[in-house]
Amino acid sequence: NGDGSINVQDIILIVNMILDGDYSSVADVNGDGSINVQDIILIVNMILDSRAIDATRAEVLRTPGQLLLQADGFIGAIEMTLSHGTDFSIDLTDYAMVAEYRTSGNQTKVIIVVPETDELFTHIGDFEIIDLMVVNGIAEIPVLTPAVFTLSPAYPNPFNPSTSIKMEVADAGYVSVQVYNLMGQVVDNLVDGHMNQGYYTLIWDASDKVSGMYLVKAVTAGNVSTQKLLLIK
Repeated sequence: NGDGSINVQDIILIVNMILDGDYSSVADVNGDGSINVQDIILIVNMILDSRAIDATRAEVLRTPGQLLLQADGFIGAIEMTLSHGTDFSIDLTDYAMVAEYRTSGNQTKVIIVVPETDELFTHIGDFEIIDLMVVNGIAEIPVLTPAVFTLSPAYPNPFNPSTSIKMEVADAGYVSVQVYNLMGQVVDNLVDGHMNQGYYTLIWDASDKVSGMYLVKAVTAGNVSTQKLLLIK
């Protein structure tokens, strides 16, 4: 911003240029002819002089109403574009150096700089990530995406009163995840509807259920996965 110092105000200006589609050679810090989060991370390093261990990989996890990013080290910035319907709304994390977004029609562009927690945002309505860039303190790193439909073992198990199950959806489509008692009766619906490709975390709260063995069954196109859950009170 030309005030003779380097601070978060400079980062905010570049974030706004990216979101608004503007370009200034002054903001092209790495001189590659474009402005993105790779320019931002260079300024972040000047401000923080961080000695944190850089992440080498990250993965996106989706829970109902929430998007998380888990990584094995320091994340400098995230830039993503979402596609969604008119009923979509988003609330970005408060725990970041900068977190901003712009919505135009059915697309929303998000930039989050130095997130302090896994949660990136909460939302209402469905969306699809159509573009994603994650950088550590140096460069862009790979982001894991699911290759097959997988229902990971519940944890904890045995449990009281709740347990979580990670699910990987390889292809967008209908997904059903239900909990059954040993008589074959459905006692809870965890998921029942369309889901986009991605990683999800499902939580089953069995506070109102009796102790015993239960079965969780996940069904999607061409895939069925079942596992046992033991509730001990």
